[in-house]
Amino acid sequence: MGPLLMASGPDEHELLTLWPRALAQFRRLTRQQPAIEKGEGGWRVALCPPLFKPALAGWRQDHDGSWKACSGAFFYNRQFASAALEAIPPPPPGELEYASVLGATDGAFCLAIGQPLSGDLTIISDRLGTLHAYHTTIGNTLLVCTSSLVLSALRGARWNLTACRQFLAAGSVFESNSLFEGIEKFPPASVTRFREGRFEWSRRYWEVNRVLWDGAPQPGDTPALAAALTESMDTIGRNFQRPVLDLTGGLDSRAILGAMRRAGHPFSTVVNGGGDAPDVRVANRIATALSLDHRQQQQRPSTLAESWEDIEQAVLLLDGEYDPLLYCNVLDVHRRIASSFDVSVNGSNGEICKGYWWELLFPHIGRRGHFSARALAKGRFVYAGEPAAGMLAHRFDDDIVSHFAAIIERANAPLAGLPNTAHIDHAYLALRMQRWQGRIASATLRLWPAVSPFAFRAPMECALSAPASIRVRHRMSRRLIETLDPALSRIPLDSGYPAAPLRWNNWPAFAAPFLSDVQSKLKRRLLGSSAVPVPKQSLAELLSLPQVQDLMSEPGKMRSGELYREQALAEFLSASRRPEFRGKALFGRVMTLEMAARLVSA
Repeated sequence: MGPLLMASGPDEHELLTLWPRALAQFRRLTRQQPAIEKGEGGWRVALCPPLFKPALAGWRQDHDGSWKACSGAFFYNRQFASAALEAIPPPPPGELEYASVLGATDGAFCLAIGQPLSGDLTIISDRLGTLHAYHTTIGNTLLVCTSSLVLSALRGARWNLTACRQFLAAGSVFESNSLFEGIEKFPPASVTRFREGRFEWSRRYWEVNRVLWDGAPQPGDTPALAAALTESMDTIGRNFQRPVLDLTGGLDSRAILGAMRRAGHPFSTVVNGGGDAPDVRVANRIATALSLDHRQQQQRPSTLAESWEDIEQAVLLLDGEYDPLLYCNVLDVHRRIASSFDVSVNGSNGEICKGYWWELLFPHIGRRGHFSARALAKGRFVYAGEPAAGMLAHRFDDDIVSHFAAIIERANAPLAGLPNTAHIDHAYLALRMQRWQGRIASATLRLWPAVSPFAFRAPMECALSAPASIRVRHRMSRRLIETLDPALSRIPLDSGYPAAPLRWNNWPAFAAPFLSDVQSKLKRRLLGSSAVPVPKQSLAELLSLPQVQDLMSEPGKMRSGELYREQALAEFLSASRRPEFRGKALFGRVMTLEMAARLVSA
């Protein structure tokens, strides 16, 4: 189910005046015509299908006038889309317990339930807040939309300076922020109630801190995780006739493949890239060994000028909160496979099995205490520092590392007393996965269904509640693959390591990859390398485009120019034309904000 727009309020005249404007912005900034346009009295709803799957529409209206609308990939009681909407019961009238009902939800979604007789509108977000949905109020009218750009254009909002700072430093926006003031993101795993457009209450129906080791009621283990992941793949296989699994040379996609083979449903696999890429070589080897229905998609040759239309569309899909140059290849990949399949299944969130980022805790992994929010902020969020610090017109009281450390501390406040691994896991899920991966997933879900089984409730809880000793150094991931499909565990990874766990009788197979890995890490440390993702296009290519020249040539004409000191911006743009310029990632982010500004002010 695709983009969603809603309005609700007590003043019907105001609503009737505002709704046509909102609908016009929704059409313009989604580039789609809504398949569903409903409403009467104090509410209105518009819903588009996914761009590549026009037959999907997440809408249901009952005889009493109540209705349900959904964006994203929504599962309830192992049913999908319209069947899930039909099965889920309406929320109770007050702040009564609804968590047991919502425990059966899965996927990445924003679900809205309207009850016109009472004037109630209930918004339910997915467990991790992966599907981004936003709200604002204009006059007495509440507006909810899966596009923050739509609400910003309608409201004429000003920049959220904190969010812009975060985006320029880290490439993402965090907490409830959007790029514009007054436009806020719904929190994860939440039930939020409005009555006649006014906020009433918001409650969590699931708390990740209650399933982390060692605060969970029951610890997870590999057999339980294998069973949970297989059940999740069975759910996908029951609801989709033609699933395609993203197959790479790593552990996560291999576990998904093993679980699907165990579930016994038909499926295909795809790998993206040229034949010399390690991912491609290993994926093709797996497909040959297991006789899979497999395809390799090579990137289609195209000039940047030919791709500019995709770049413009990517900004809309991403709400300007992620560099569109980095997303264009994702857009092209999904456009091509969507014509042959009905759902994309990926291994995203599989890092929860691995002890991801735990190396920052060494040698105190799994202990209480020994956790530094500043070290995590510097090591995984703002490792490039604050490259725009000298450009920004506004001066902040804190440095960028302190700013992100405070974000981490706020997110982890409920974890007092839990081991340091729980703090890392929670920060990873609540910040990195919700905002960075969630922004990418939200864009892709506007195209067609894309599902991450590791983010389903049962696999996620099994992995997060497992003791640190099981998960450290990828032990749980390797044991998972071996449990699910021994044949898969015998095929080496793209790194050359065996996929099976390290044991006394297979340690020689780990030796050569380990030495190569150490050499590579030492080389990167000695020579220096940036972990900041950058577009593959050169700046010279970008700057040769008339569209980019129009966007980025004169600071005084830039719609986003108020964010920067004019002289500093001019110097930055001038430096970007020199061969030795090293600020490619920042250039892409500055350009993204300029594109967002023009879309909002058009």
